Amino acid sequence: MLIVVMIWGYHGLLLGWGRPLAWLLATAVVAIACFSRQAKGANFVSKSLIKLGDWSYSLYLVHIIVLAMFMGVSDRVFGKSIGIPLGIALFVSINIVSILCAYLSYAFLERPLERKSIVFLNALPFFQGGVFGNAKSR
Repeated sequence: MLIVVMIWGYHGLLLGWGRPLAWLLATAVVAIACFSRQAKGANFVSKSLIKLGDWSYSLYLVHIIVLAMFMGVSDRVFGKSIGIPLGIALFVSINIVSILCAYLSYAFLERPLERKSIVFLNALPFFQGGVFGNAKSR
């Protein structure tokens, strides 16, 4: 819904209310996600957002690479002008592939390197107090 409102807003279909409405919807989604964490039982939204938060640094690093690859292929295959349905499909595909790559980067690079660095830093004489915590507890 947010994507549709943004596209309508950029094409003037909401008479100038597209951008403010898109920001309002995005803010509402974030607020609902924050307040759902405070509920007694964990639900799908909070668990998935927690995982996405864990992967956020990897997502930050890989999203621009995925975006550049998709846009390069899109320009070669479809040209510079694509329609709204293809644009939405491209947007969704970029997000799905970016999140998948972020998970893989987190699981196979970030976490193992983090564990090794914690073990290494805790072995140093000036960190003997366990400043960085126990690597096995993470």
